[in-house]
Amino acid sequence: MKKGWKRNVSLLMTALMTLAVFAGWGGTSAAQAAPAADLVLNAELQDDMTVQLTWNDAYEDELGYIVERKLIDSADWTEVTNTGRQATSYHDTTVLEQGLTYQYRIKCTRNLTKEVAYSNITEVAKAIDIVVQDYYNDVLAAPTDLMGEAIFYENAQDRIQLTWSVNETQNHFTVIERRVKGASNWDIMATLPGNKHLYEDMNNLVLGTVYQYRAKAVGEGNSTAHSDYTGICEVAFGESLTPPTTGTILKFIMNSTMYYIDNVAYQMDMKPYIYNNRCFLPLTYIIKPLGGTANWDGSEQKITIGFHGQTIELWVGSNNMRVNGVDDVVDSNDPTITPVIVPPGRVVVPVRVVSEAMQCYTTWDQANQTATIQYPNPNNP
Repeated sequence: MKKGWKRNVSLLMTALMTLAVFAGWGGTSAAQAAPAADLVLNAELQDDMTVQLTWNDAYEDELGYIVERKLIDSADWTEVTNTGRQATSYHDTTVLEQGLTYQYRIKCTRNLTKEVAYSNITEVAKAIDIVVQDYYNDVLAAPTDLMGEAIFYENAQDRIQLTWSVNETQNHFTVIERRVKGASNWDIMATLPGNKHLYEDMNNLVLGTVYQYRAKAVGEGNSTAHSDYTGICEVAFGESLTPPTTGTILKFIMNSTMYYIDNVAYQMDMKPYIYNNRCFLPLTYIIKPLGGTANWDGSEQKITIGFHGQTIELWVGSNNMRVNGVDDVVDSNDPTITPVIVPPGRVVVPVRVVSEAMQCYTTWDQANQTATIQYPNPNNP
């Protein structure tokens, strides 16, 4: 009788302990046990810009795996799906946006104590970066050797000219982007056929501004493929020149792009030169700093200079000139001394003839090969 009673008590205690384990009253539940192995997530970008995810089945008692995704710069994760039991893969068919970086992670929901399993798995879940840009770089080659130059014309609109090398074996367009140096946002200026390698920017350019350019190759049609960007090309669009309110002295050094306005150095887009013992200077760099104007008549190849009450008319390739309506010649000793147009589209003039017609004071320093123009003329107060 005593033995039977003890046996019944023993069976009762065993049953109560078993119930306590399953109910979570004591001991270690199966749901709280450490994982059999770390949960490792892998991600592979597909040709259609979707993502194939795979992972190891690290648990025996999971209800499913939750897949989450976010942009790398975002703090918030978005739930993509909750898979079934013992899943080891998921195909995220969302088409990723070009140029962005994505992250993925997974976590496991488990039997009985979901909260404990969830937080535990979150700690060991592996985030995978998917950089969409890497895929595109494998598809299209970027333009190379992007270069820019500011060009100022007497007879046409000033501009910045860009050139680059292209891969003509691939079907693509070239996108040109611009920003002002120091700005954060880029503006698309043009989308050109892939076989083009020249672009002239004449869009709201401001003197004295430094512009930055970059380019990339993009796929044709509805393709979202694109290459990496070129390096940034920087172009200074001339100097912002304010007409003086007092006297100004200009200095030009032969065969140098540097010139000086009241001893402040600036840069031209061409070099002054000597021809038949005459010094030739680009007209625009004389007129603008001294507060004058120059108008171009393409039909007659004529430049009309307006300068503090003086009007001077010159013709490209002609030794004739007119000052305040009176006919004259550029050079009575040498008829080959005429205004000419030289790259990159500048009208150059024999400096002494023009500056004296403008009633400026002009000197020549032979030792330093420097021409100096002063206005007002100190000899004519």
